[in-house]
Amino acid sequence: MSKKVFLLIIAGLCFGQSTESIPSYNYSLKIPRSMFVKPISQEENLILHNLRAHSLQFNMTSFNTMLMMQVEGESLQPKTSFWKQAGIYGLEYAGADAGSCASLYMSLLFWNPENAGEGEEIVPMFVGFGVYVVSNPLLTSSFTSFVAKKFNQNGSWKKALIGSSFGAIASFFANAIYYQHASSRKAWVSFMFLTAITLPPTGAVVGYNW
Repeated sequence: MSKKVFLLIIAGLCFGQSTESIPSYNYSLKIPRSMFVKPISQEENLILHNLRAHSLQFNMTSFNTMLMMQVEGESLQPKTSFWKQAGIYGLEYAGADAGSCASLYMSLLFWNPENAGEGEEIVPMFVGFGVYVVSNPLLTSSFTSFVAKKFNQNGSWKKALIGSSFGAIASFFANAIYYQHASSRKAWVSFMFLTAITLPPTGAVVGYNW
C-alpha cells in the first residue's frame, strides 16, 4: 500500500513539473512600405489587448507588429510636394476667379458703371449690385469646389461659400472707401473691377482649404 502511495506522489510531482517551462519563439513580420495594410477593426483591437493582458506567453514583438496595422490608409499615401500643392491652390484660384468673372458679367448686364452717367440709373445699379452679391459667392465657391474635387482635395463647399462672401463684403467696403478718394471716375471703376475679381476668389480658396 505504501508503495502505491509513493508511486502516486512521484507521478504527481512529475506531472506538476511538466508545464514549468514552455519554449517561446520570436517571430518578426516585415511589411513592405509599398504594401497597403488594412486597419484592424475595433473588435480585433479589443481582442489583442485582452490577449496581452491575460496571456503570459504572448509575444511582444508580434503585438507591436499588429498595432502597426491600425495605421490609417491615408497616412500610408505619399505626401504631396510643396510645389504640386501650390499648383493645385493656383488652379483652385483660377476656377474661383472664373466664377467671380461670370458673376461680374451677369451684374454688368443690368448696370455698367462705365456707361452710366453721374447720378443716373439708380435702380439698375442696385439691381446689378444685388445680382453680384447673390451670384458671386455661389459661383465662386462652386467653381472652387469643382476644381478641388478633380485633384482629390478635401475641403468644405460651405466654408468656401463663407470665404467668398467675406471677400465680396471686403470688396464692397474697399470700393466705398476708395470712391471718396479716387482721382477720377475711371480710376474708381478700374479699382472696382480689380477687387471684384480678386477678393472673393481669395476668400473662397482660403475658406475651402481651411
